[in-house]
Amino acid sequence: MQAIEFEAIARQHAIPIPASACVGEGQHVRVLLLVDDVKPAPAPAAGSDEVFRLLTELSDDFMAEGRQQPPLQMREGF
Repeated sequence: MQAIEFEAIARQHAIPIPASACVGEGQHVRVLLLVDDVKPAPAPAAGSDEVFRLLTELSDDFMAEGRQQPPLQMREGF
């Protein structure tokens, strides 16, 4: 039996196996999975700097004619 050690980051519930650790089709393998206790940090939310950067990417004619508000909907009372 041969032992191969490598580290990987799971993506979409899959663990990529490096080419050096690949085995033949139908070959029996034994897997030992060690998971770090550290939880990954959440992705940072878009801050105000990101919002202002996105606003600068709008075209010069964006809303040149103003905002076109649709007419109010008529609803029945309660």
